Amino acid sequence: MDSLKDPKREKVSMPLFSLLYGVCGVCETMSFPNVVEEVKAMIEIVHHFQRRLIW
Repeated sequence: MDSLKDPKREKVSMPLFSLLYGVCGVCETMSFPNVVEEVKAMIEIVHHFQRRLIW
């Protein structure tokens, strides 16, 4: 597992409201192909925090 080297880990430092703003901004950036990847990354981050909170 190279999860520690995963570049998506850098996004964990973003404030929570930035994640919400990103989700709301998807409608404005629908023309960009990386939107789907960004949403997937945000979902993974949310699940990551949920596991940590449960622990």
